Amino acid sequence: MKRMLAAVLATTLISGWFAAPAQANDGVGPTIHVFYEETDGYVSWFPSPSIYLFDDDGVRKGEVILNGEVVNTFVNNDPMFPKDYPQGPVDMTIRAYDMAGNISEYHRRVVVDQDTPTVTLAPANNTVVRGWIYASVTSIRDYSGMGSLTSAIVKGDYNVTTRKAPWRIALNTRKVADGKHAIFYAVDDKAGHSVYAERAIWVDNTAPTISLAKAPRAGKVSKTFAVTAKAADRWGVAKVQLLVNGKVVKTDTKAGYTFKINPKKYGKKFTVRLRAYDRAGNVTYTVTRTYRR
Repeated sequence: MKRMLAAVLATTLISGWFAAPAQANDGVGPTIHVFYEETDGYVSWFPSPSIYLFDDDGVRKGEVILNGEVVNTFVNNDPMFPKDYPQGPVDMTIRAYDMAGNISEYHRRVVVDQDTPTVTLAPANNTVVRGWIYASVTSIRDYSGMGSLTSAIVKGDYNVTTRKAPWRIALNTRKVADGKHAIFYAVDDKAGHSVYAERAIWVDNTAPTISLAKAPRAGKVSKTFAVTAKAADRWGVAKVQLLVNGKVVKTDTKAGYTFKINPKKYGKKFTVRLRAYDRAGNVTYTVTRTYRR
């Protein structure tokens, strides 16, 4: 992003490199503009900060000085930092010379980070999801740490970027049809190193179906009886639960979904209802039946 801003200014700022030889010494050194790739004060050999020098008398050269040592002399906008420079905090000076011999300097304490981040992402590949979900970075191994996270459901919505913890972005799966989709991730560390990834997801915003396949009609019961449910879902039924008087008393995860009910446990009058969850967490209830002893 900052490189784009720098590019807009480049036409004006870099013109100092091609200015005519000095005609009148204004006594002022070149103007120095430094644009950091991701987070202010973090640098790398690539992507390195964009450095632009401008002077009415013309710019002769620039120098990058780290901890008092000149590590690069430049006359254009090539990468400014040596690839093998050690990681860690350093004192950085950008020194610029114009054609008239005037000198200016930019001083800044910066952190050098040469590593590409290694990250763990969520949700896991091929997770079944519904509704609003979070695309997140759950762990990162990197010298400088997280700078930004950008994510979106591919072909589902615009990219969204966050630059602060917790490193997660809310995505609305209802903007795409049920079925297989992908989440796009772009992770930048503070120095601007990028990692790109995609994770497959299965979107399921359709609730399962459930019905009472076998159960006594509402009314009087005196003995233990069975209730059997028929449940189905495109992506699979996770579980069916028996609710007596509104409370879950049994759970079944295998098709067949049969429950036995002893009326003596639940008083002279009680209600029975079943509910089914699919793998994404959508839920459907049967009608409620009321029984008496």
